[in-house]
Amino acid sequence: MSGEDIVLSVVIPLIIAELGPWCDWLARKLLPWAARLRYNNESRASVRAEEWCDDLSQIPGQLSKLVYSLGQLTMGFTIAARREVRDARAAKVSAREEREEVIRTIRWASEMAVSGNQERAQLGIAQLGALLKSGMLSESEKDFVQAALETVVGSHR
Repeated sequence: MSGEDIVLSVVIPLIIAELGPWCDWLARKLLPWAARLRYNNESRASVRAEEWCDDLSQIPGQLSKLVYSLGQLTMGFTIAARREVRDARAAKVSAREEREEVIRTIRWASEMAVSGNQERAQLGIAQLGALLKSGMLSESEKDFVQAALETVVGSHR
């Protein structure tokens, strides 16, 4: 009997027999992680992980249980990645809407500041000053507001 025959007939079956119980253990460890990724809600993830662990007892074989858990983990990663993309898009839209509102306010305040009505002009100047101090403006927007204020205040003297 050669060394290769010994490996094929004795060592490999021993390794497989030893790894079998680890598959079940690893499968049960992966499911809570998969549930947290998939649901992003601790209480719901906990319930789903319990249900999935119960499902494992219905699955025959050790390797099949690990495959099931890896499938759940893959789905969890996929859903978590989609959630991240969706949230990033929503944040980008929100930032754009906020910037558009700031631009509208600058335009309105500037129109008020140069109006012929003294009270409206004072309101516009006050709004432009408040915008400068608000922290809502980028540096370039601050430059525009500052230039508008200087022009309006200089023309009212």
